[in-house]
Amino acid sequence: MEIQYIDASRKVEIEQFLKEWFNDDVYITAKTSGSTGIPKEIKIQKKHLIHSAKNTIKYFNLNQGSHLFLCLSTDTIAGKMMLIRAITVDGKISIGSVKRNTMDDLPKQVDFVALVPIQLEHYLKQKEPINVNTIIVGGAPISDTLRDLCQTVSSPIYQTFGMTETLSHVAVKCINGEANNNYEALEGIHFSTQGEQLIIHYPGIGHDALLSNDIVELIDPFHFNWLGRADFAINSGGIKLFPEQIEQKLSGFLPCPFFISSIKEESLGESICLYIASEKHLDIKKEVLLKLLSKFEVPRYFKIGAPFTYTHNGKIDRLGTIKNYSSYEWRKVL
Repeated sequence: MEIQYIDASRKVEIEQFLKEWFNDDVYITAKTSGSTGIPKEIKIQKKHLIHSAKNTIKYFNLNQGSHLFLCLSTDTIAGKMMLIRAITVDGKISIGSVKRNTMDDLPKQVDFVALVPIQLEHYLKQKEPINVNTIIVGGAPISDTLRDLCQTVSSPIYQTFGMTETLSHVAVKCINGEANNNYEALEGIHFSTQGEQLIIHYPGIGHDALLSNDIVELIDPFHFNWLGRADFAINSGGIKLFPEQIEQKLSGFLPCPFFISSIKEESLGESICLYIASEKHLDIKKEVLLKLLSKFEVPRYFKIGAPFTYTHNGKIDRLGTIKNYSSYEWRKVL
């Protein structure tokens, strides 16, 4: 593997991971994201990480000499896997900064890059990514605004589904070109459900039946449509609603960070509420929201406050933010 440092400040971080990877231990350590609870440290067998890397290499037709670009932290499984793929395929990897505009420093030609949505959005607003053969994006849901931006470029862009425990993605879907809503399993992986919750069968990495926290519409054992997280699902007046779907519809409406949650209310069980990080005064009008949402999805209350808190890999820490916003008053959507 050949390494090129675009951001030389990351050399210590990368060398620390490589030292752990090439030592005699059969395990490495990784942390879960912490987006729905306290991050926990887990041990992962190196042979399982190699299996996952080979799965991605095969699916995306990478080969010896392929050029990868790493702009994710190696504190995350996504960042670790980019290095492991480069090692496994004996390719070249350029190390960029972990920042929103990291793609501004992209080398002349790259075969494969993994991004989070905010990095992809910045890149697509700057120029057409003709110097990237394949882009994968994950770590957070894709907004409608970003999905529309993806349609303007010819390079295939894939949204990924996975978690730390599955060693990066287990399913992908193309979100430009011949796009659809269904995720497709990688080789050697299939799915079932317990109620509406997804069960992942991935014996190649030691998971015969891993129950996820994700609610899906199962199409067949190899395809599903993702609906939302079980942790975040809201039951309002007997209707099940998923915050991620509402957030996607509102993505072009609010010019600042926001997320959907709920509060207990006797008449409905739970009422939808909106958390907004903004220093400006905002009036949220029901008639405006009804142009974007169904009547059941419209928030009844909202709070505006200080900046949100985030997890170590850049996701909104919903539970932490809700706690920090406890002193702010609820405003009613009129």
